[in-house]
Amino acid sequence: MTMAEMIVRNKQDRVVGRIENHIFVKEVYGSKHMLRKPAAWAIDTDILDRAVAPNCYSIHIIDKETNKKYICGLQTFREHCQSIDRKFGRQYFLELVYWKVTNS
Repeated sequence: MTMAEMIVRNKQDRVVGRIENHIFVKEVYGSKHMLRKPAAWAIDTDILDRAVAPNCYSIHIIDKETNKKYICGLQTFREHCQSIDRKFGRQYFLELVYWKVTNS
């Protein structure tokens, strides 16, 4: 792993993503991890504040079920995200309208 790559772990030491060339990449199963109401992607507040914000300019979430990649600039995420806690700890979420969707 080069200096441009870094594994990102949560407080329980579980791998939640990686940073590649200043992009936070998180691979998930959309049917399990995407918020439904509102339709959005969420990131633990600790992960965003500690690892992503200081090191990244973009966030890429890859849905392993659909092969879709959701892309959002960090600045857009910060400007439009909201905070939530649905028994999984504090998270920031950003509604899907703010994400660019491509096939990965």
